[in-house]
Amino acid sequence: MTITASDASAIDHVRARAAEILALDRWPRERLLELQRSRLRSVLQHAVDQSPYYRETLGADAADRDLSELPTLPKQIVTERFDQLVTDPRVQLDSVRRFLETASRVRSSSASSGCSRRRARPGRQGCRCTPEPSLRNGLLRAWRVSRGSASGPTRV
Repeated sequence: MTITASDASAIDHVRARAAEILALDRWPRERLLELQRSRLRSVLQHAVDQSPYYRETLGADAADRDLSELPTLPKQIVTERFDQLVTDPRVQLDSVRRFLETASRVRSSSASSGCSRRRARPGRQGCRCTPEPSLRNGLLRAWRVSRGSASGPTRV
């Protein structure tokens, strides 16, 4: 397996984050709770700033309120108001549906072609290996098509 520069960068990022997370293990409880509150405030402020739904539902002071005072989000609202919920205007329900449909077709066509590295054991069917590069590239292609940028496949 060849590791690309972007893979190496991702691995370095994961290692750095792991070190940060492990360092938190030595923090006193109160400091951890304050970090949680701070991060929650940041997430809530981002939601209010970027999402029309959250701005309307939670109000401008959401980041300063106690979590128990905030309303829950029922699945029905997510499906009915998805486009107003998301905080990135490039993500729209239609493009998510197109991606899922395309990815499903790519996955089922790849699965039907079989894996070149069968490792079936008695009582088991198929292979437990990672998806073939063609499947990963197909999923990447499906994502690009769903976003309207269907340039050639990029190897993963």
